Order: sequence, then structure tokens, then C-alpha cells
Amino acid sequence: MFNKNNIAVILCLSFIFIFSTGMNISYAGEVKKVFDAHDTRVKYHFNDTDMDFNFGTLVLGSTVNHGCEIGEAFYNVSKIKDGVAASW
Repeated sequence: MFNKNNIAVILCLSFIFIFSTGMNISYAGEVKKVFDAHDTRVKYHFNDTDMDFNFGTLVLGSTVNHGCEIGEAFYNVSKIKDGVAASW
């Protein structure tokens, strides 16, 4: 059913597929973005990504369990200076 040539081709293609999917190929002039676990891809209020992440996950996330109301959260966060954690 399979001769040696067919088996060799299947093994070569399998090898190429397995090792090519895990490689990161960068082209000349391309700048790769470093992975940031706190990058939510959605801006809630702050320009500071750490403050925005905490606001989005902790404060707005607590609205599900009635920790606060959404309007209440945005009203209070409007008084906080962007990038100044002490004003939190």
C-alpha cells in the first residue's frame, strides 16, 4: 500500500509542519510587540495600562456580584488622576 517513497514524503511533510508552526518568523524592519498579560485590548478609562487593567477587572468585574454599580464606578474613577496611584 505504502512504498518507501510515500512514507519518506509523509515523514518530511510532517516534520516541516510540526516545526514550522512553532517558529516565529520576523521580516526585515518588522517590530514585534512584547506580550503583556495586562493588555486588555480595551481601554476603559485610564491611559495608564496598569490602572486601566485594575479598574476593568477589579472594579468593573465586581459589578457582577453587586460590589458596585457601573455608574458609581465611573463617577468615582473620574476623580482619580491618570497614572497617579496615590489618588486612587
